[in-house]
Amino acid sequence: MKTPYPKPITPAETRIGWIGIGVMGSVMASRLLSAGYSLTIYARSPSKSLHLQSQGAHLADSPSSLANSTDVVFTMLGHPSDVRQIVLENPTSVLAGLNPGGVVVDHTSSHPTLAKRIFTAAREKGCWAVDAPVSGGDIGARDGKLAILAGGDSDVVKWLSPLFDVLGRGTYVGGAGLGQSCKIANQITVGANLVGLSEGLVFAERAGLDVRKFLEAVRGGAAGSMVMELFGERMIERDFRPGGFAEYMVKDLGMGVDVVEEEGDVVVLPGAALCKQLFSGMVANGDGKLGTQGLVTVIERINGKMLLQHHELEEDIMTEKNVEEQYLALNNCDFECSVKSLDIHCDCVYDKLNHGTNCSSIVTRKANQISKLLLEMSKLDKRPEELCEMLFDATCWTAY
Repeated sequence: MKTPYPKPITPAETRIGWIGIGVMGSVMASRLLSAGYSLTIYARSPSKSLHLQSQGAHLADSPSSLANSTDVVFTMLGHPSDVRQIVLENPTSVLAGLNPGGVVVDHTSSHPTLAKRIFTAAREKGCWAVDAPVSGGDIGARDGKLAILAGGDSDVVKWLSPLFDVLGRGTYVGGAGLGQSCKIANQITVGANLVGLSEGLVFAERAGLDVRKFLEAVRGGAAGSMVMELFGERMIERDFRPGGFAEYMVKDLGMGVDVVEEEGDVVVLPGAALCKQLFSGMVANGDGKLGTQGLVTVIERINGKMLLQHHELEEDIMTEKNVEEQYLALNNCDFECSVKSLDIHCDCVYDKLNHGTNCSSIVTRKANQISKLLLEMSKLDKRPEELCEMLFDATCWTAY
């Protein structure tokens, strides 16, 4: 069987395979289903694919069987090691099952060298590979406005345009591996923006500014950026739900150094090195599964000052009393959360289809929340017994 390349891609004839249904992947796959494409998915935890199956997706039992029954295979995984196992180095890998003329598109933020290996292995089988990492986070995925950074054969990338158009805007950046190099450069830029935004907010608060007024005042000037639009309000609202995990930023920034070392070039990236250390601080604090906007918490800790004001603290503590009731009402949750790891920011409660986060760091985050409460307690206009009750509630939830 031969795939339709270079026959034009259409929903009626082009069969799509999708591997990787996490925070970003599930939304991207859902958009292809909504556009009318036939979709086969593979999930190591099949229960996590129920929401996509309810939209019409078929479930494969291995990457190779998925590849064998589809024309274009998309992967959206966590780490380069996952890509190696799923696509390349396994008896049931994608390339083991992909038919001649088939195309594999890797949306994972991975290593340029691995992308080149996959391209070479695919060509040896008469197939094609495109490295096409994305930028734009969960909002970009939801709205179909991702920046898709595509490396590989230019004609194949052009052929894929109808699929890329469903997900966002594809840009051909060069040969195999250059899509990944472009993503690393993107992450260096985004990381520096996140550091600047975090420090700007902390300084503004320390100087006595209303931080929302600060954002309103500067967003139209030179300081304005997509990072500010995506994450500024989230930082203030303490909305650290992940569009991309902070731990992945450590990986991406680290790969920039690896590429330089492998190729023997002398490229000094002091800003990227500092950004990597700050995001590593997030991971060390137990917050690696939070979104990258959580970087503001590292800057806050360094300065011993939180943006969160006392009235917001009280609301945050008290609303957690309603979480269990809301959680129990959602008995078809597709994510790895449980009543014993309840988190007010868990997307089982707020948006179980578009997000989903591992709540394993709840104890660390709750301990941090109590620390914030203690810092602000002297400002609260409450009777002593009310303060004690608030602290007791917070402590009980931490132990729970």
